[in-house]
Amino acid sequence: MSGRDDALARILAAEPQLRRWLRAHAGELLRQDSEDDLVQDVLGKAVRAADSLREDHEGSLTAWLLAIAENHLRDRVDWWASLRRASDRVLRLSHSDSGAARDLGNSLPLADLTGPGTAAQREESVTLITRAMAALPERDRELVRWYSEGLTLDNQAQRLAISYDAAKKASARALGRLGKVFRLLQAD
Repeated sequence: MSGRDDALARILAAEPQLRRWLRAHAGELLRQDSEDDLVQDVLGKAVRAADSLREDHEGSLTAWLLAIAENHLRDRVDWWASLRRASDRVLRLSHSDSGAARDLGNSLPLADLTGPGTAAQREESVTLITRAMAALPERDRELVRWYSEGLTLDNQAQRLAISYDAAKKASARALGRLGKVFRLLQAD
């Protein structure tokens, strides 16, 4: 067995210990990410970095793997915190009975679902909606942001110095454009 194969076998053999450590240290993060996803992510990072594992120190495997796990947990906590901070700037995704968001005409999945695949699906949706928002003209981005913040159409009309009816049409068009761009990005 080559040195790399041996390192990979040692990493994979440490999975039960890694799983116990993650269960004990992930805390609130397990509300967003499943234990299996965290284990898989850490093992994936460890496998990609297997060449840096020293073959001569069996005890260092545990320390090395747990350092990767600790860094991964810190990265995931930071990622979820950044989503919470930016959530007012991105349209809130909500799930309807049909399994799609009401906000954009059944084109966005999710926010109140749970399960192992949901976190990854939610992450992908947030990435796509962020890209879709960036593709919109500035005025449309403002209208979508105001909509997601719950700003009334009267206030939107005032801010844009247009009539209520014009604000209503502009808001609907902005949301429609966002939905169209989102669906195009989803299809890629």
